[in-house]
Amino acid sequence: MRISLVAICLALLCASPIIAQPLDSMKIHWSAYVDTYYMYDFNQLPNNGASHPFSQPLRSDEFNINLAHLEVRLSAKDVRGVLSLHTGTSVKATYAAETNNRELSQIIHEAWAGYQVAEGFWIDAGIYPAPYTWETWLSKENKTYSHSMVTEFVPFYQTGIRGYWQPIETFNASLNLINGWQNISENNNGKAIGLSLAFNPLPYVSFAYNNFIGNEQPSGMPVEMLYFNDICLRLGNDGKFQVDMTYDFGTQKVDSVNRVWMGAALVAKIPFGEKFAFGLRGEYYKDEFQVIYKTGTDKGFDGFGASINFDFQLSKNLVWRTEGRMLQATTPLFASKRGNSKRSGFTVSSFALSF
Repeated sequence: MRISLVAICLALLCASPIIAQPLDSMKIHWSAYVDTYYMYDFNQLPNNGASHPFSQPLRSDEFNINLAHLEVRLSAKDVRGVLSLHTGTSVKATYAAETNNRELSQIIHEAWAGYQVAEGFWIDAGIYPAPYTWETWLSKENKTYSHSMVTEFVPFYQTGIRGYWQPIETFNASLNLINGWQNISENNNGKAIGLSLAFNPLPYVSFAYNNFIGNEQPSGMPVEMLYFNDICLRLGNDGKFQVDMTYDFGTQKVDSVNRVWMGAALVAKIPFGEKFAFGLRGEYYKDEFQVIYKTGTDKGFDGFGASINFDFQLSKNLVWRTEGRMLQATTPLFASKRGNSKRSGFTVSSFALSF
């Protein structure tokens, strides 16, 4: 079943340029990405699993595929859309919560279509990337190989409809009506909303604000509204010294009590010439009520982390990335071969090919 679905999707993708040929104004762009890795987890779990709670890198002491990604992007005067498929260990972890038709859901990264209603104003509908934090789903686009805690604990994707408005080059806004907090299939009868604002007042200064408001409790359960805010500041230009700052905070109302969580990350990239770059990260996250981060114990999470990353651009299309990362919690939450530990750490090395 899985092979046939992939074959059908690929056949449709291959046919799209032929279908689109009569429309002279339509442009189609293809891209592909393969991210291979080896990770060693210092907590040495017996099943080659990871002691950290993140989607990537997921498997320890084995060579594996973090992500294989194929995308076709269509653009015309008043029409646009994206279809991208993917697989890998990160996909399996990220889409684990999809309860309805997971085999199909987890191979779709993006599937959306858009129409320009007026100059600079678009309506898009389907499955599209969530806007939160500076980091994206593809590790090659981030300053460190692994994601920050603030990125791992927010949605990577969302399903719904959005109005996107860009009146000038330096500002855009979007309003989203979506199924919920990173889910393709609905889990209740309600919908969530989200607002996104992005502003670039100077070439070396970028600001973004995103939020989420919705009830994520299954049908039949009492309503527990989530209110989430994501604030991002970037200083510096691409290809030069650059710093990203992210601060997230949210509340969930349960029996008239607000359960609060928050996180922050500071990530810098320092290039050395055209081929080498260092990435440095410091981060903090607190979710004592386990609203977002379910620890599997009776204790919530309160901890910090640090990372150092080294990039070697072997060619225009191939980059070798190596990262070391440490996490420290206030209570023993991370699995290890000697029982739960306050500390988790790993080192990972990756070859990532783009074409």
